[in-house]
Amino acid sequence: MTDPPRTGELQMRRTRAGKLLWLVLVLAVGAVAAWYATHPSPLPTTTTAVTASTPVGEPVYVGVLSPTDGSGRTVHIRGIDVDPVGAVPLGVDGKVCKGGALAVTSDPEAFCTRLVDAEGASVGPGDVLVLEISGQTAGEVDLGRVRVTYRDGLQWGSDEAGPPVTVTFLSR
Repeated sequence: MTDPPRTGELQMRRTRAGKLLWLVLVLAVGAVAAWYATHPSPLPTTTTAVTASTPVGEPVYVGVLSPTDGSGRTVHIRGIDVDPVGAVPLGVDGKVCKGGALAVTSDPEAFCTRLVDAEGASVGPGDVLVLEISGQTAGEVDLGRVRVTYRDGLQWGSDEAGPPVTVTFLSR
C-alpha cells in the first residue's frame, strides 16, 4: 500500500486546548502577582498603650510608627485614619519626623531635623510617623491605633500601626 501523493503545503492545526492552557497560565500568573501586590507584611503594632496629656489648645505629638534599621523597610504614606472615641472634638494631623525619634512631646523640633506632612512622605529607618493631636475642650479621647494606607516597594496596603493612643486635654 502506498500513500496517495500529497499536494500543497504541510499545515499544522492548533487546537483550542493549547490556547486554553496559555489563558489559564496567564490568569494564574496575574492572580499571583495581584495577591503579592496587595499583601505586604503587616506594619508593626504593640498592645502597650501610649497616654499623653496637654493643655487645651496646645497640640501633642505622639510617635506611632518607626521602621527599624534592620527591617530595611521604607513605607510611602498615602493617608492615615484614626477613629477617636470620646466627647472631645479634636484635630489629628499626620506628620513625619525626619532624622529623629520621639514618643510623646509638645516640641517635636527638639527631636527631629524636620517635620513634614505625612501624606505623600516616606517613613524609613531613622524616621517616625507622628500624630499631631489637638483639642479645644477639656476631656479624654481614646484614638486606638492609627490606620495607615501605604505603599511598600511594589506592594500596597492599609494596616493598623503602632500603639493605641489616649490623650487627656487639661483645662487651663
